[in-house]
Amino acid sequence: LTDGNPDQSGSYDFKGMFSPKFGISHVFTENISVYSNISHGFSPPSTAETLLPDGLINTNIKPETGWNFEVGTRSSFINNRLQLNLALYKLDVRNLLVARRTGNDQFIGVNAGKTQHNGLEFVLKYQWLQHETISLNHYISYTLNDFKFKDFIDDGNNFSGNKLTGVPSNLLNTGI
Repeated sequence: LTDGNPDQSGSYDFKGMFSPKFGISHVFTENISVYSNISHGFSPPSTAETLLPDGLINTNIKPETGWNFEVGTRSSFINNRLQLNLALYKLDVRNLLVARRTGNDQFIGVNAGKTQHNGLEFVLKYQWLQHETISLNHYISYTLNDFKFKDFIDDGNNFSGNKLTGVPSNLLNTGI
C-alpha cells in the first residue's frame, strides 16, 4: 500500500471450461418441427464484479456455470400467415453472480450458490395483410419465469427457496 493506493499486483485466472451442446430436431411436416437441446454455458465475472470497495480483487468470486435443458416447437399454418413458437426450459445455474450492497452506492459481486430457472416462452404471429407495398402483422408473446434460489446463504441470511430478484414471473407483449 503506497499513498493510499492498494497493491494490485499479482495474477488471478479461472480454470478452463468445457461447454458442450447437444441438440436434435425433427420435421414432422413442412410446417411443424420440434427440437430439444442440452447445453452447458459459463460467464466469467466482469472487472466491476471482481473488485472490492477498496479496489482489491475478490479472489473468491467464481464464473457462473449452468446446464440448460430445452424442448420446443416451431410451426406455421394458413400458408405461413400464422406462426407459433413454443419453448419449455430448465436452466440450472451454479455461482450465479449477484450484487451485494456494501454501502451507499457501493456494491460487490458475490456468487449465489445454486439457482434454478424454469420457464415457458410462447410467441404467436399472424399476418393480416401482405401487399407489395404494405403488410399488417400482429403478434402476442408470453413468458412464464419461475426462477428461484436453490441453495444460497449470504452473509448469514438464507435465501434458499426465494424467487430471484428483478425477474418478473409473467411477461405479456402484443403489437401490430
